Amino acid sequence: MLKATSCETAIDEYSADNFGLMDGEMNYTVSVEEDFVEDNTNYEDSASKKEVNENKYNHNIELRLVNDYFKEVGTETLLKAKEEIYIAAKIKECESQAKMARKIIQEILGKKLNGPSDEVVKELRSLCEHPSFSRQLINEDLKRLRRYVSILDAYVKKTTQLRNFFVRANLRLVASIAKKYVGRGIPFLDLIQEGNLGLIKAVERFDHTKGYRFSTYACWWINQGMNRGVFNQTRTVKIPAYVLEKAGKVWSERARFVEEHEREPHPSEIASRVDMSLENVRQVLESHNGNNMVRLDSPVWNGEKATFLDYMADSESIPVDNLIAEVSIPSSIDHALDKLDGRERDIIKMRFGIGYNQSFTLDEIGKRFGLTRERIRQIEKKTLQKIRESSSAPALRSLIEMN
Repeated sequence: MLKATSCETAIDEYSADNFGLMDGEMNYTVSVEEDFVEDNTNYEDSASKKEVNENKYNHNIELRLVNDYFKEVGTETLLKAKEEIYIAAKIKECESQAKMARKIIQEILGKKLNGPSDEVVKELRSLCEHPSFSRQLINEDLKRLRRYVSILDAYVKKTTQLRNFFVRANLRLVASIAKKYVGRGIPFLDLIQEGNLGLIKAVERFDHTKGYRFSTYACWWINQGMNRGVFNQTRTVKIPAYVLEKAGKVWSERARFVEEHEREPHPSEIASRVDMSLENVRQVLESHNGNNMVRLDSPVWNGEKATFLDYMADSESIPVDNLIAEVSIPSSIDHALDKLDGRERDIIKMRFGIGYNQSFTLDEIGKRFGLTRERIRQIEKKTLQKIRESSSAPALRSLIEMN
């Protein structure tokens, strides 16, 4: 039977005080209401009628997806700097304790454990229930093994829970960055997905002891994820992102060389600077020499009528940024107006024609409320300032910039 190690003693002491780590502190629940829309449109046999209905249906689907996403993201609470440090520290503690528990399990078994901890836990639980394995260990070691498998499982689950909370609290950051990539040939929700993958990597690698905010660190990972998404989804021929990154280095170095020496560089001069082979540098430089250009009206295949122009994206499709604004601006305005008192809300709505067919003058609003024109102007100015200083202001500002 193995004696208790220093790691085992340390994890026992830690578990006694902190095993219920953050239980109840940040209990997070997301309720997503799914709206099922029954399509009662009567489709006619006409092909043009069917096409119109299909376009409207696809538009509604896309509208609902964007709307549902912004509703869900809007419920998330942004973390303050102290909260980021607190959660990041707890994640590191859980990872450390899981590592110690895994080390103790390896000492009991006398062999190294390979693979992610969650998969290791599943295999060990199944193994502990197998009679032939149980007979190989004395009763005391089997009890210790089961105990530390449970501890490892608990810390792995807690780490996942904390990471998920951290990710969800920063989803709005991804949406904010994604709008900068709109119009590059990739759907908005796909941009969000690529950015979320980058956000997950940022949470896994964030070091709270460095002293900077998480958003500063995460922006690089989110931008990298979206850049890779644009590279992968907007090219007819898929090129690995690392190849495109190397090509970017070649062109940057070429531009720098031309600026310094006022002449075109030889491929060997670039190769020595970017640490690439001469052949690879030549391939990059020749890829943009214009020899491989193809006319849009030329056929895709010899003998076929279909041209490259037939496969181009429809320029009349609704831009994604307009779609986002169409969904989000009205709800954001309603949310901002709900925080005003009745008179302020009515004056602003009449002044800007919100809910009316037209906007009203100061005199018309003054007659409605029995106030002077100047008093209505003062109330309008004060109310607009109140909206600018409210929590709804950043969302409205970003949506207006997007539109």
